[in-house]
Amino acid sequence: MATIEDKVFDRLFKEAEIATFTPEELREYEDSLKAYRDIKNSIDSARREGRAEGRAEGLAEGKKDIARKMKSKGFSAADISEMTGLTDEEIETL
Repeated sequence: MATIEDKVFDRLFKEAEIATFTPEELREYEDSLKAYRDIKNSIDSARREGRAEGRAEGLAEGKKDIARKMKSKGFSAADISEMTGLTDEEIETL
């Protein structure tokens, strides 16, 4: 496992290497770093959106499963709607 000292020295060596870049190499490095960060941000955003979408789908399916069970036990559509938040139309289609 890397210690804090290892991380500090790694960063110092990287900074020292960057300091020796020509102006063109520095520009290319900064461009590639920007491209990397843009791609990483896009992936991270997509991952967050995917998780949120998955949670929403899971919650919706869970509500439908509960509503099906309540319906099979003879609960009224009004009670099912109150407990799950589903509309009467959604409950009828179950």
